Formats: sequence, structure tokens, C-alpha cells
Amino acid sequence: MHGGLSHFIIGASTALMLCACSNQVNLERYSLTTDCQAAAAAHPFAVTLQLSPPLNDGGIIMRTGDYTLVSAQSHRWAVPLQTQLLTLFNQALLNFSAQHTELSNALQKAHYTLTVTAFQGTPAGQAEVAVLFTLKDDQANTLLKVESSSKRALRADGYSALCSALEAGFMQISNKFLQEATPYLN
Repeated sequence: MHGGLSHFIIGASTALMLCACSNQVNLERYSLTTDCQAAAAAHPFAVTLQLSPPLNDGGIIMRTGDYTLVSAQSHRWAVPLQTQLLTLFNQALLNFSAQHTELSNALQKAHYTLTVTAFQGTPAGQAEVAVLFTLKDDQANTLLKVESSSKRALRADGYSALCSALEAGFMQISNKFLQEATPYLN
């Protein structure tokens, strides 16, 4: 009888280990900044970036209804989203500065505040990005406030396509903001 109990315990333990192995969650990690210069990652400009609370939990967000956002449990950001978007905006500033060398000093002196209110996918296969951009001078006077958004259709299914579309949308509205800010930088 004692031998039967030990075989049962060994068999049950083996079954539990096999079940535990087959139920492991495969975590995918995504990065938006693989094409950014190292200088952008050093955050050389005076930029403050805030995320709306639902965007700040580490998962890629899907809007599943008019009032519902869901964070992916298995599809996560490789680096906090706030850090990645800060790097992307610094890259946009570096690119803009290189194209408009006459504004380089003004771009360095200005202060930028970004409030990201949407950065998510939709069931309809779109990437939604919305940001409130604020430009301030070195005395903290507000020069320009612009709310901008982007909706882009995904080129393929999956989280990689969503991340590419989110990055492209963020860069598009960042570049648009910098164009609008040009008269205030002189």
C-alpha cells in the first residue's frame, strides 16, 4: 500500500509539472525606438511627457468599445512607453533641427510638454494616437498649445503592425506640431 501511494504522488507531481510547463505565458516585448539615434535616447531637449493612466501599465492597449480600454497581458513594451515616446519626440526634434539649422538654438532653449491621451489599437484595425503639445519659452511662458491626433489603418494583422502604425502616427503628429511651432521659435 505504501508503494502505491508513492507512485501516486510521483505521478501527480509529474502531471503537475507538465501542466505548469504547457501553461506558461509567452511574453512578447515591443520597442518603438529601434531606429532612433543614440542622441535621442539621451533626451537632449527639455521635454516633459505624461501618459494618461490607462497607457501606463506596460501592456499594449486596445480600445474594445467606446468607453473600454484593455491592456494586453502577453504583449508588453520592452521599455516603459513613456521613455520610448520621449525618445521618439527627441528624435523628431533632432531631425527637425538638422533640417532647420537656423532654429537649432531656439529648439534647444524651448520647453515642450506632451500629454499623450491615446496610444492604442482598435478592433477595426486602426492605430489611434492623440497628444496635447505645449511649447513654452525659457521663462515658462506658454507660446503654443496644440491638440493633435492620428488614425492609421494597420498594414497587416498583429501587434508588430500595430506598433509600427502607432510609431508612425506619433512621429507624424510630432512633426506637424514642430512645423506649427516654427513661427514661435524665431
